[in-house]
Amino acid sequence: MRKQHAYFATAKGQRHVWHQRCRTEILLQLHIEPQGKATITPEEKLRLQHELSVQMAASGRRRAYTVPVAVQLDFAVTQNDPPAIYTLAKNYLDVLQKVEPSEAIGRRMLLLKDDRQVQFLVCNYQLRPRNAEPGVQIRVASMANLVADLELYERVRRGGFVNIQDDYAIAARIPAREDPEEREGDRGQALKELRKWMRSEPQIVAQWGQKTFDAWRRMLEREAQGQLLRTWLLLPSHLQMLLSGRAESRSKSEAKLCYASMIQPLRNLLLRSPLSFALAPPPTKEGEVTAFKQSVQKALTKLKNQPLLHPLLTLVGITILYVPPRQGQELDLDNLARRVVPFFHDALKPPSDLVHTLAIDDMLDGTSKKYFMSKRAELSRLPKVHIAGYQVLRVPRTANDPIEGDVRLLIHAAEPYTGVWDCVTRTLSEWAHDVE
Repeated sequence: MRKQHAYFATAKGQRHVWHQRCRTEILLQLHIEPQGKATITPEEKLRLQHELSVQMAASGRRRAYTVPVAVQLDFAVTQNDPPAIYTLAKNYLDVLQKVEPSEAIGRRMLLLKDDRQVQFLVCNYQLRPRNAEPGVQIRVASMANLVADLELYERVRRGGFVNIQDDYAIAARIPAREDPEEREGDRGQALKELRKWMRSEPQIVAQWGQKTFDAWRRMLEREAQGQLLRTWLLLPSHLQMLLSGRAESRSKSEAKLCYASMIQPLRNLLLRSPLSFALAPPPTKEGEVTAFKQSVQKALTKLKNQPLLHPLLTLVGITILYVPPRQGQELDLDNLARRVVPFFHDALKPPSDLVHTLAIDDMLDGTSKKYFMSKRAELSRLPKVHIAGYQVLRVPRTANDPIEGDVRLLIHAAEPYTGVWDCVTRTLSEWAHDVE
């Protein structure tokens, strides 16, 4: 027994446990144009469910989850005037649930039993060229496994294995953005460059002209804005803090309870960070929906007044942190997103592609101008305004949370494969590969 315990305290032992968790995760692919709930027919839904059930059987998953889960939906669209991201999640979460009677599928529930099982919802949205392949990728894992992966990630990051060589070998695998000093330094450098450029306006305009000055100013603003928004990304360490209430309520381990209580102040600080915007308490009754929407609009007006954030010149995503009320009905995470994302689009008009932020007509270089004009023409059939993705997290309640619950909005950079769950998976995959 002691030998077994010692083995699991090593990197090799933890790699073995991580591989076991990976085998219980589900990854499904649909090679279709994403559709909203309003446009899918019952026949199409049944066909999708049959296709997914075949993939589930091939991966060894034969029953629906009965525990809380994390779900990631990656949408790749190519059609003209595609459906907005906030209209898609509901459809595919429904597809994963109740199955219409069918001998071909032979089950009542596909992968989920209820929307409220989803406690972490991630949706990514990619606009692709007309000749590319559309698709929907669905990833599902239990929340318990996600929390275990976050704990392992932190252990890897901080060095917590019995063999110091295990710690040394993996230190370089952790993304630099986990270092607060690096993140602050990036932002400071970009702002310095922008301020220096603005102070030199009279000389630059006199020598090169107003158009040249404006083009470079816009480029520097985009860089500064992108670096600022990257510092606001939800990191794995943040996610672990926010889920600490889950460990506190479920764990019987004295060490884990002690750790959860230690990071509670950090969890509360993160929830009330000046980088997050407070919305109204989550609506639990019909008459409260209007007040909630008004609070969303008020928060977004506050965002628009931030000089470095308006207009948006880079790709962005949003994170919604949801602390449920002590009593009353909880909101489904996809329904909460549908009460926030459309207003975000209307108020801040996030660009769906960086091409829409460029002053192409004023470009002096003929080759660059021709390239960007052709790209702009190719994207003309797709929406100019759209976030690159959103994530909604149900934050477990603790004793000091507001009775009526809480909803917080964070805006941050959005780049391919930079989501917090993707980051954890990629880092642990590289770490597992390096463990000898």
